[in-house]
Amino acid sequence: MPLLPVIIAFACVINSFLLNVSSGDLDGDNKKELVMILKLPGDEYGKSLVIVSLQKDRGNRIQVYDMKNLNPWRVHIADVDGDGIKELSIGVYKKTRLDPVMAKRPFLYAWNGKTIYPKWLGSRLSRPFHDYVFCDVNDDSVDELVSIELADNGSKLINVYRWKSFGFEGIAESSLFEDISHIQVTGAKRIRAKVKTDDKWRWIGISLKHDKIEVE
Repeated sequence: MPLLPVIIAFACVINSFLLNVSSGDLDGDNKKELVMILKLPGDEYGKSLVIVSLQKDRGNRIQVYDMKNLNPWRVHIADVDGDGIKELSIGVYKKTRLDPVMAKRPFLYAWNGKTIYPKWLGSRLSRPFHDYVFCDVNDDSVDELVSIELADNGSKLINVYRWKSFGFEGIAESSLFEDISHIQVTGAKRIRAKVKTDDKWRWIGISLKHDKIEVE
C-alpha cells in the first residue's frame, strides 16, 4: 500500500493533522520507515509520534507513541555517531529536571523495531534555538546538527554541532544575521538558509570546512 493513503487514513481515524514528517531506514533492513508527528486541531504542538514500517510481504506496521507531555514539533532521522544505525531526533518544547523552564530541546532516541528508547534527553543547545536539521556537512560519515539560534542582541546565527559520546558539542558558528527564517537540507550534503541582511531576505548555502562555516 503506498505511503500517502496510509498517512491520510490513519490521521483521519484518530482525527489528527500531520505536523511534521521524516523518512529513513531506522533499523538497517534497507526499507524506509516513515515517522510522523500528529497534532489535534487548533494545537501548536504534537500529541502523537507515529512510525510506519513498510513490510512488502506482510503489510504495513504502525506504532503509535503518546507524546502529549513532550509537546513535539519536529522529527528527524540521522546517524549522529557514524555507526551506520540511524537515530530519531524529536524536537520538543518542555521543562527538564536540570532546566525547569519551557524551552525547545532536541531529544534523541533509538528504535529497535519494537519500541523507541531514549539515547540523549539533553537540556538545550548553546542558545535558544528556532529550528534545526541534520546533515553530514563535512563528509565525515556522521550527521551534524545544524541549528538556527538566537543571539543575545536579538539577531540570529547558524551553529553546527557534532555528537561527542554523550551530548552535542558546538564546533562552528556563522556570523550574525538580522534574522533567519528557514533552514533545510537540499541534497548532496548541502544546507541552505533564508537570511535577512540590510532589510532584505535571501537564500544562502552553508558548508563546513576545517570546522569553519562557509557561506555561499
